[in-house]
Amino acid sequence: MASFKFSSKENFDGLVTNLQKELNEAVEDIVLDIKRVSSESAPHKTGALEKSVTYSVKELKSGRINGTVKYKIKKGGFDYSIKMHEDFYKLGPQSQQKPGGKSQFAGGKTVPVGRKYLENAVLYGEDGYAKHLEDAINRAIKNSEIK
Repeated sequence: MASFKFSSKENFDGLVTNLQKELNEAVEDIVLDIKRVSSESAPHKTGALEKSVTYSVKELKSGRINGTVKYKIKKGGFDYSIKMHEDFYKLGPQSQQKPGGKSQFAGGKTVPVGRKYLENAVLYGEDGYAKHLEDAINRAIKNSEIK
């Protein structure tokens, strides 16, 4: 008599562990890239906007991984970072001299300095970010004990 035994716990625990590890690392790579590229693409006057950027990567109880890049400069009740991201304005000389940010995932494309510096960093890199996540998933599968 021939038999085959399959236990999802035995076969998939390693995959889940590898997947969480690889995806956490990939999301951190992406968030750090967005942070750097958006800062290099933010308009410059005093440097306060570029220095205000923060980021976080958190794994939630649900297993989701949240990555956040945030700019915040408040003067009184006025949020300068939102104004510089959303409003239309003419770049000053210091901003015009900045080269903009290049994502390691965007195939050499440069995000221009100016409005939408954070949104553009994400948009310019989105295909490369998706590929980086796909590669992380493939590594997790390859490195698990499922053959």
